[in-house]
Amino acid sequence: MKLIKAGLIGLLGLAILVTLISLLMPSEVHGRRGIVVKAESEKIRNQVAVFYNWKNWHPEFKENAGKLIYSNVSLGVNPTCVLTVNGRTTNYSIARNNVQFVTVIQQKKGQNDIENIFTFSKDSATGGTYVDWKFISTLKWYPWEKFAGMFTETMTAPLYEMALDSLKQYAESH
Repeated sequence: MKLIKAGLIGLLGLAILVTLISLLMPSEVHGRRGIVVKAESEKIRNQVAVFYNWKNWHPEFKENAGKLIYSNVSLGVNPTCVLTVNGRTTNYSIARNNVQFVTVIQQKKGQNDIENIFTFSKDSATGGTYVDWKFISTLKWYPWEKFAGMFTETMTAPLYEMALDSLKQYAESH
């Protein structure tokens, strides 16, 4: 009985220690990728700010085996898109849109929202446009989520790089 009691107290102490450590960890995951595209920034911004154009460059939209529903398709107010693949729905919405940047909010049920900020600036060395894609995900306080957040950027970065490469290829060839 003493052994069971000591084991339970030890597990409780470990759970408290892990929770306290996780509270010291950042509650946001940040990642950033960029690429120089030899095209005008307006052309690139049009590919990012209009969800219908994402099929030209974004891997999830190019290769989707699901259903896409668009609303307010143009560069107007609050364009949205709903992508459903294998029963999982992802909602995309443009939160901010101007000449220098476009902010897209990505929402999946049961997952943290991801804020995607695309910034466009002139690259003086090449004469092209530097596209900077920053992604931010706010984590809940749960210890397992904070520890998993340490690996999120590393796991998702190749997907962002692939999307940027595809955006570059499309913008430079069309």
